[in-house]
Amino acid sequence: MSLYSEEISEIENCMNSGYYEKVLVLIQSAESIRNRDFDVDTLLELLKFRCRVHLNQVEKDSIGSCYSEAIANQKFGIAAVCLYTIFNLSETTDERRYELINEVKQLYVQNNNKIAVIDAILLLMNLHMNDFKSAQSITENASPDLKIIQVFAFCMMNRYDMAQLLLDDLLENYDSHTSGMDNCHTLSSFKESSMVRIAQAWLQCLKGEYNSSFITYANMQTDFGENSSFRLPSKAKSSQSVIILNGISVVHMQRQHWSDAYELLLNAYEIDPKCQVTLSNLITCSYFLNLRDEPERYIEELRSINCDHPKIACIEAINKSFNSFN
Repeated sequence: MSLYSEEISEIENCMNSGYYEKVLVLIQSAESIRNRDFDVDTLLELLKFRCRVHLNQVEKDSIGSCYSEAIANQKFGIAAVCLYTIFNLSETTDERRYELINEVKQLYVQNNNKIAVIDAILLLMNLHMNDFKSAQSITENASPDLKIIQVFAFCMMNRYDMAQLLLDDLLENYDSHTSGMDNCHTLSSFKESSMVRIAQAWLQCLKGEYNSSFITYANMQTDFGENSSFRLPSKAKSSQSVIILNGISVVHMQRQHWSDAYELLLNAYEIDPKCQVTLSNLITCSYFLNLRDEPERYIEELRSINCDHPKIACIEAINKSFNSFN
């Protein structure tokens, strides 16, 4: 099996779309038919570990030992995922986060540009700390698969114009961006990748093209989740994605369809009750639906996971302003 075969591309697309249960099934199938290729073995093992982390199948207390074992076996991709998991824990201080960034930088050097997830994790860490300059420097000479993350970074910076320009450039000048690089996807597979399609959905929604954004997400649900319905019975939850459900809910919220958004968010909450994006969106929806006790419930749950979340800071600032008039 090639590192960039259709099978591997499908696994990566499902992974980046949030269909973690399906990824594990696909990896299990791939293990029975793949060649004993070191790069493929390494990639599949890494993807399997990432899925287990996302599905909360790796205990928090065991992350440290997983990291030590990964370092001992020179599995730097898994080691980076362990550090990123610790980075995102609510009890991790900013001082410790900067230390973790330096540790990932060491892996970045040892990795020698072989495992893209290390670059991506370092980029995401810098974005979390609002260090956009460092984040952008990582993508300067990177492949389009990594550069695409910068589109989301520009959106976070409210520079939608730059996000659109970069996405257009990556698609229109793909050959020049990949010139001299090994192990790159074809242009067609890059265009159909989940990362590109999510970026397109974000920008479509931000530009007010809500129908287009909805269709982009719906097509991803069909292609990667293998079911075109977002309202599934509980037994089919494993074929849904928290990422896609939140994306669709944002489209509904922009249309002021609060009940539809809330229904999808409850599905996402059932899949992963600790997802900060879901909790943040549930707070917004429950406020607009005038649900009496729900906002405070989700606020407390979000605060217990990440007391520094921007939504918490925003709510506290609003409450402080109101209280100052009393």
